[in-house]
Amino acid sequence: MQDIRLRILLSVIIISFILIIDYESKKFIETLNQTVILNSFITFHKVNNHGIAFSIFDNLDSSGLLILNILIVTVLIIIIRELLLNLKNSLSYVIGLSMIFAGGLGNLIDRFDNYSVTDFISIHVGNIYFPAIFNLADFFITLGALFIIYYFIKDKNEFN
Repeated sequence: MQDIRLRILLSVIIISFILIIDYESKKFIETLNQTVILNSFITFHKVNNHGIAFSIFDNLDSSGLLILNILIVTVLIIIIRELLLNLKNSLSYVIGLSMIFAGGLGNLIDRFDNYSVTDFISIHVGNIYFPAIFNLADFFITLGALFIIYYFIKDKNEFN
């Protein structure tokens, strides 16, 4: 029982931390009126993404956006349900689900605040750019997916 409480606390801390830094980073980027070169690999350039990853569905009309938002909320409900049902499972699985939920919720909050998701991180090496501009919520969704992949490759065998 104690282990479950600690995992719930860990999930709440992860989700809260990600939501706060994602929200604050997006608000900070809103104050910039120009592209900022952070270093030779990272550039900040604000883009409003009305769609989802890689700007897929970026040109949806209002009914399409409503359907997209309903789909996103449905997926978030499934993720939080999976998290709550698997608190006894591997820590990497719990952390991964927490990160994915927080990133998805952060982008959903942004979508309701701005009617789009604020993306701003551009990764590049010289003139070779990563094919998408993203935000911290997207980063944590990806990191969470890596935790889950790790769970399915390594940890799951130890728990079965």
